[in-house]
Amino acid sequence: RAGTTVLWRFVMANAGLPRIDRFIARRPWIGRVLEWTFPASDLLCFVWHRQRMGDRAGLWRLVPAVSWCGVLGLLLWNQGHLLRHDLLQAEQVPVPVYDPQGVVADAGGLWYADRIGVTAGVWRYEQASGAVRPYLRAQNLLTFIVQDGALYLHDEFEHEVLKVDAATRRILWRAPLPGEFGGVELKLRDDRLFAIAQDGYLAVMDLDGRKRAERSLPFQAWHPQVLPDGRVASVDPHEPLLRISGMTAGEDDVIPLPLLPGLSIPPATSNGDAIPVMTGTAYAEPLQTLYLATLWGDVFRYDLRTRRWLPSFRTQPGVRAIAADGAHNLLFLSNHARGVVDVRTLDSGAHLAYVLTSAFDSTITPI
Repeated sequence: RAGTTVLWRFVMANAGLPRIDRFIARRPWIGRVLEWTFPASDLLCFVWHRQRMGDRAGLWRLVPAVSWCGVLGLLLWNQGHLLRHDLLQAEQVPVPVYDPQGVVADAGGLWYADRIGVTAGVWRYEQASGAVRPYLRAQNLLTFIVQDGALYLHDEFEHEVLKVDAATRRILWRAPLPGEFGGVELKLRDDRLFAIAQDGYLAVMDLDGRKRAERSLPFQAWHPQVLPDGRVASVDPHEPLLRISGMTAGEDDVIPLPLLPGLSIPPATSNGDAIPVMTGTAYAEPLQTLYLATLWGDVFRYDLRTRRWLPSFRTQPGVRAIAADGAHNLLFLSNHARGVVDVRTLDSGAHLAYVLTSAFDSTITPI
């Protein structure tokens, strides 16, 4: 972890963040360290004196280059250490995809979704023949579901939820949704279909397309999970909160995340977008536990039975997707920075293996 720590220190020190600048300005001893201990300042990734050192005579001019080589060597050693231990190679399937948003396996192959571009929609991969064919066009498809010979999906272009016969592609029903709430994720639980929009909308439908209830939410709902009691858990991209929402405000719970003292989630930018530091959620049915992944490597765990936070797991920074397999006690964490999937146990967080992937994973699904 030393290489990753040095890398993140470099990023933080040179990101121009006001909090870091104020921290340095209010502590004169840091300024003295930067001013007088040139080798230490470079090793700590403060690089403002690089040019000044380059102008000095003798061996001092080599210190910046040596420091950079040392840091680079440390990073390479750290990555090599990862590659030498319990590494598995992911099987590659050659399919056309630009922005994948889900994979569902069955006995004959895979269903997968592409979100945007000319390939947007649901695709089918036949394992026996290796053939890949487009199945159904849909725009901005965040999730889709295949169950009991039917496919459920949301098409943002048409602002509707569709149920399609998987064998014949015949559309069984359409259910319109409001179009002003952005991308919609679909979840199935207890013969009910949940449609959760990122910009604050929740609808519950029967499997025949009849809408039971709907609700506009006064907050954004990212990475939703449907709980056994029929409520929806989601994270707020603008505040460090886990929100559990029902169909009325009286059913809602707002739970602060167990952040370390002094750590906060960056606020939304001026155009309304938030930095995606909360990168995913997963729910393990046997343990009745929610898992929340963060970009910096902490995995928070919330026990629904005791309504308390459990001790967090710690992995490397760079996690961008998470999935849980409750039947096999497995947790999967896709790490963009390292190009691997970290496989751990759900109950203890013990590391089991790394799976090397050939591309960055935006979505991960146990199959």
